[in-house]
Amino acid sequence: MCVVAFLALVLAARPLGAMTYEDAEAAWQGGRHGEADRILTTLLRESPGDLKVNFLLGQVSLARGKTSHAAFAFERVLSLQPGNQRARLELARAYYLMGQYT
Repeated sequence: MCVVAFLALVLAARPLGAMTYEDAEAAWQGGRHGEADRILTTLLRESPGDLKVNFLLGQVSLARGKTSHAAFAFERVLSLQPGNQRARLELARAYYLMGQYT
């Protein structure tokens, strides 16, 4: 009885169709980059200052060849966390892939 009540609470807390960062990460790791992009774009609308969402969106965008989108996502991360060296490295990679290195 207690387990049933707990499951009901868990299911009620997450509306059907609601996606999470973990869903996006699973899609990314599973090679479903388009799905990850859609989830992250939705999450970004809800929370534009989320560092993890922005960073993963940058990675997904690079994998999909959307280098300008990736650069913009990494720039957002750096605007919120200027000392983030990994984001700085990924931003440099995006600029390189766009041919913007001179």
